[in-house]
Amino acid sequence: MRQRLTIILTFVVIIGLLVLLNMLTYVKDEPPRDTEISANRSTYHSGPTGTRAFHDLLGESGYKVIRWRQTPEKLAGDLGSLISTFVVVGQLQVSFTEDEAKSLHKWIASGGRLVLIDRDVDSYLLPK
Repeated sequence: MRQRLTIILTFVVIIGLLVLLNMLTYVKDEPPRDTEISANRSTYHSGPTGTRAFHDLLGESGYKVIRWRQTPEKLAGDLGSLISTFVVVGQLQVSFTEDEAKSLHKWIASGGRLVLIDRDVDSYLLPK
């Protein structure tokens, strides 16, 4: 009986030491830092490459600012008459298709303003 108790206690001590060693050597991975190469230009992101400060500044300056979550084709409808300026900052998560770019150009031709802020603007978004 005494021999079994010694073996069980030895296993408990070894497992305890392994858990303690694991806790002492654990290194938490840091999230990747924002860089200009892989910038996150979201208006929800307040980091160095985010545009949340720009969004908040416009809102606090008295401008009515919204985050457009619909396709650019919706600008041609009734909602488009309420929007005066459409701002695109950086590379998009989902790029505009040709049809969306054409509807955006129609909206611009009817009096809308498009502001593109990027180092490398897609040529099909630029009005001719």
